[in-house]
Amino acid sequence: MSAPKVLVSILNWNAPKNTVKTVNSVLSSDYVKYKIVLLDNNSSDDSVSFLTQSFPNIKLIKNKANLGYAGAHKIAAKIAVKEKFDFLWILNNDVTVYNFTLSEFIKASKRHPDCLLGSVSLMDDGQTILVGGGKEMINRKIDETQGYNRFFGKNFFETQIEERPVSDLEGASLLIPVNIISRHGFMNTGFFLYGEEVDYCYKLRNRYKIDSIIIPAARIIHKASASFQLSPDLELIKKYYLIRNSLLFQKKYQKKNTLKDYRNVTYFIKYFIKHKFMVTSKDKDYGYWEKYYEKLGAFHALLGLKGKYFDPQNFI
Repeated sequence: MSAPKVLVSILNWNAPKNTVKTVNSVLSSDYVKYKIVLLDNNSSDDSVSFLTQSFPNIKLIKNKANLGYAGAHKIAAKIAVKEKFDFLWILNNDVTVYNFTLSEFIKASKRHPDCLLGSVSLMDDGQTILVGGGKEMINRKIDETQGYNRFFGKNFFETQIEERPVSDLEGASLLIPVNIISRHGFMNTGFFLYGEEVDYCYKLRNRYKIDSIIIPAARIIHKASASFQLSPDLELIKKYYLIRNSLLFQKKYQKKNTLKDYRNVTYFIKYFIKHKFMVTSKDKDYGYWEKYYEKLGAFHALLGLKGKYFDPQNFI
């Protein structure tokens, strides 16, 4: 059998130097049957020209708007289906892969056909575990007795991490068989930021019995949220999307009425009226705005609001 073809999808937003580092690490791979596509989420800096000059032979697609994580990678997913690739490898542009990462993924795909495969993420030191998998699974059911990402902070080389099914995988390095995309579709773009890959893992397991497998041998180094370091204000919308999407996810999959902790619509209306007319601008320090965006995210989850509500570009 011929070696599987892999389309590598790397998304950039106002961080071309990070993207160059990620691309160069992929180009050092000892597995050679791949093609890279770069996607730019409507950056306001010189990203497009910088990346075009840096990699004139790599296809770059500039989106006319910020489509978010899933929305942008969906473009690559369509290319992967149309051009009959075997796998789509989604990579964050704040990731450095090892020369063996992709080849280890391909080896693992033979042991786990028709499964989602994810990397173990290490911190900058190359040994401390950032993400070692979601929750543990027992007989295809989530083990609620153990915490999420239980290997966090441990030394990778001193910890025995098994190749195993987990509740979900990190979207920073995710290998998806293209036949799964063809049969069952791609990620839900309604989250815009945060939670899309987790939702995808849950959906595929619950509806189609497709497992998510963590592959320790296919490890990466991940800076995590590097693009959001452009401005402190980006942390505010990060908080908004994390709160909103986590509450929407819990309501959808875990059947928890978590939103009751945020009281009711009347409570929020009173809060936002007070925010608008009774709180002076001098009282609205950064801590105040953090609470505001948290409450706004919870309120929108209560209303079932999805999609892009805040454009990150407006917070730089």
